[in-house]
Amino acid sequence: MTEEERQEILEEMSRKLETEHERRLMAFETRRRRSQERKTGKKSGHPDSEKQQLWDEARLKFYKDHGYQKYVDSRGNVRWLLPEEYEYRMKRHRRRSKRHRTWFNTMTTRKQRRVLLLVLMITAAIGTGLFVLRQHL
Repeated sequence: MTEEERQEILEEMSRKLETEHERRLMAFETRRRRSQERKTGKKSGHPDSEKQQLWDEARLKFYKDHGYQKYVDSRGNVRWLLPEEYEYRMKRHRRRSKRHRTWFNTMTTRKQRRVLLLVLMITAAIGTGLFVLRQHL
């Protein structure tokens, strides 16, 4: 390989890396801007942001006037439900949570359950040790 070919390859690689770098910078700026927009709840510089705000206010007023209830699902999404539908979901949720409840899960914290398990394991180990010791005496 000649020195000219080597230099040409290096320049080509440098150009590709530079375009990749520019593309990454643009993508990062886009992600950061979108993150900020999500935090503030509006699009900066967007011509329809005022229109969107009016739309959101009108929707909220409509839902409240017609008796809809705000429901937040397990993923954190907000949905507006009819009172009957809300009551049905809540009844289903209460029924389902009661069905899966056990005495062990009713303990308030994970730390308490861990301590209980540890005490039970230590008690079993001591009991087994005493049993084995009595068998050999």
